[in-house]
Amino acid sequence: MKRRPLNAFALSFLDCICCGFGAVILVFMIISAKIQQDSDEKLEGLEASRTRLEGLAMAGERVLAQLRAQLAETTDRQARATELESELSQELLAAEGEREQVLDAKADLEARKQRLAELEKVKQEAAEIEKQEASQTRSIVSEGNRQYLTGLRMGGRHVLILVDTSASMLASTLVNVIRLRYLPDEEKLRSEKWQQVVGTVDWLTANIPSDSHFQIYTFNTVANPVLNEQGRGWLAVGDGSLLDEAVARLRKTVPDHGTSLHVAFSVVASMDPRPDNVYLLVDGLPTHGATPPKKPLVSGKERLENFTRAIRNLPLGVPINVILFAMEGDPYAPDSFWKLARSTQGSFMSPSLDWP
Repeated sequence: MKRRPLNAFALSFLDCICCGFGAVILVFMIISAKIQQDSDEKLEGLEASRTRLEGLAMAGERVLAQLRAQLAETTDRQARATELESELSQELLAAEGEREQVLDAKADLEARKQRLAELEKVKQEAAEIEKQEASQTRSIVSEGNRQYLTGLRMGGRHVLILVDTSASMLASTLVNVIRLRYLPDEEKLRSEKWQQVVGTVDWLTANIPSDSHFQIYTFNTVANPVLNEQGRGWLAVGDGSLLDEAVARLRKTVPDHGTSLHVAFSVVASMDPRPDNVYLLVDGLPTHGATPPKKPLVSGKERLENFTRAIRNLPLGVPINVILFAMEGDPYAPDSFWKLARSTQGSFMSPSLDWP
């Protein structure tokens, strides 16, 4: 019997292929099972995450609802606070209005009290004036029905009136003084400022008590009594006839020359007994000292020095009441004469144009 030839690849190759294919299938099945297991595990994790997220979302919804409720409550409170603020502002405005009314009422009350005090003071002064007028020997009538509170202390046992009759008493400005100096004496006597000075002397003499003594001096570079023939001593007021004559003489006195307070204050020191009230009618610081100036123009500083040296002639204890008819271009005069009045326990005034 003839043997068939042996084929090495016939059965063994197919077996190998089948085994390899089976191995591949086995591996695929193993891997597929593993993938399914991993997928199931991941799905379970995702489900858990979804459940957890849903829980968080629900919790967030609850928190959001709470926040919305709180926001609504806060908005409502803010609205109530705004309304309350508006009410408080209106109440505050009303309170401010009431406060202003109270302050106005208080101010009005204080004003009424002050006015009442002033009326009481005027009443007392009017009573004093009536009492003084009862003892006057002369009367003076001013234009209109007016009463002036001068602050001058009238009276005294020996009253001296010093009247500045220098050229500057013609006007309050240097230009008008220069213009009037070259006019006739009649025009000088009618000058507004000089008429006011004479009117002031008339007012003063009308308020001197009848049981007093007086003397009226005019001064420029020299000093002389108005009633020269009566002497330089004290004159009794008496029935007032000498006062009338003195004022009439003064009305005819023409202002001229410069001003020296040395001669005026020397009169105060020479009177015996000493005056207990001096009225000085002047318009500025002196242009002359103890001697005439060496040059025609005198500076403000030089005039102040003349004033300072002149007051050294004043005796102590004599009150000087200054009536200043202010002159233009003399800024040191008001302060200097005010200090003089204060230091001697006198009074100071600068009258208005319509006084007395």
